[in-house]
Amino acid sequence: MPAGSPRVKCPECGAGILPFSGSGRCPVCLGSGTNLRLNSADPMCPNCKGSGACPACGGSGSVARADFEGGFSGARNGRLRLALVSAAAFFLVLGYCGLAQRRYVPLATDAAEVFHKRFAAGQDDISYAQSDRAWSQVIDAQTERKFFSRIRRKMGACSYTGPLRWIANSNAGSASTLVTLTFDASCEKGRMRERFTWRVVKGRALLAGYEASSNVLLTD
Repeated sequence: MPAGSPRVKCPECGAGILPFSGSGRCPVCLGSGTNLRLNSADPMCPNCKGSGACPACGGSGSVARADFEGGFSGARNGRLRLALVSAAAFFLVLGYCGLAQRRYVPLATDAAEVFHKRFAAGQDDISYAQSDRAWSQVIDAQTERKFFSRIRRKMGACSYTGPLRWIANSNAGSASTLVTLTFDASCEKGRMRERFTWRVVKGRALLAGYEASSNVLLTD
């Protein structure tokens, strides 16, 4: 850079009241040259390599205007682009959550209500016949009947509150969406927490997983 080139306050060490120049000290270690991170194996500041001087301006407190407008503003633009991408991703997630709440969660919630009615009536075979393959792969119809019968025997009649929480997950390239719902149940013999997993595909919610937890169920 030619001598006499216009210089501006270093943007890295320029915090403070000095109007035309920064402190020249490393902004990470505050000029000490030591690593201020606790339990670090390296005693030297990783930013200035132990010199204590600001790496951006070499300790002078100022940088050439051309460097500032090129390098530093470019870095700021890069951070701005990253922030914009992050914000866009955040709003995409919000949009997906809104879509899931409008489209998939109501289907899964309605399916859970049907399940509860069949569960109370002991219609376990119907629930099994209309379940997802993921459910039938981990439990057969006879074992399911014993499983649900034990819950009815131990808990008695139940009323349900929920869903308290929901999670919707659509895998790339998949035509289905997995929706997990959590319910609380107030039963004759105690309280119970339910966790459903439904596979929503082509406008239908199929049971893919079911868990029930209660202190009452811990003993026979």
